Amino acid sequence: MKSCKDITALVSASLDRKLSARERLQVRFHLLFCTGCTRFERQLQFMRRAFKRRFGERD
Repeated sequence: MKSCKDITALVSASLDRKLSARERLQVRFHLLFCTGCTRFERQLQFMRRAFKRRFGERD
């Protein structure tokens, strides 16, 4: 199983690029057992939604 450091890096990377099927599976499996990384993922999702609501979608 990947470390929390590896998983948080993948969760962060998923904001910028589409993860491979293998990477997605690794993240999902890790999140089944790790509350810290699950919390990190939820915080990133919350911040992303809040930013989009405040500033809108920009490319």
